Amino acid sequence: MRVERALRIERTLRMERTWNVQEVAWFVSVARGVDNPVTLEYRTSTANGKGLLGVVSLMMNVKAGEAVRLVVTGSGSSDAIRVLVDQLPVGVVVEPSASEKSILL
Repeated sequence: MRVERALRIERTLRMERTWNVQEVAWFVSVARGVDNPVTLEYRTSTANGKGLLGVVSLMMNVKAGEAVRLVVTGSGSSDAIRVLVDQLPVGVVVEPSASEKSILL
């Protein structure tokens, strides 16, 4: 049995539409439920996925068709990112990753 300690896993989220405030609040509540640090990256901006104000500010700038990167770090990040992706609002497409962007120890 292989023990995975992923330090960083990324998923690209293609936004088919913008999120409303309720969807942002739902994402933040799910992110707060995982033990790992969660980050959203858009262009040159970064937001703590567990902070409502930061995620609202970041998502206000995202237009339909643009991509946001979801990043989860730390041990157990594979499970955490799976939980987050499963709870994303309708209108978000998780782009297939060319390779697992994680560091295995």
